[in-house]
Amino acid sequence: MNIEKNNDNLKEILMLLSDINKKIDNLQSDISDIKTQLNNVENNCNRMDGHISFVENTYDTLRHPINIFKAKIEQVFGKGQDKESKMLN
Repeated sequence: MNIEKNNDNLKEILMLLSDINKKIDNLQSDISDIKTQLNNVENNCNRMDGHISFVENTYDTLRHPINIFKAKIEQVFGKGQDKESKMLN
């Protein structure tokens, strides 16, 4: 009778260990998926950083000529005038 009880206890322990192993396998799979997604996010962030740098560099290059052009337009049409008086000048 004592041997049967020990066998039942061992079977229960083996079932619990099997369940724990399945859960660990699922967690490892989930972690692998998360790592893959994180790498994709990192790659996209790096691409976005490159794009932002490009836009900032382009703006820095064109800012001065655009400001000169804007100042000339404001000289011709008058800064702060309403549309009707601009049309008359």
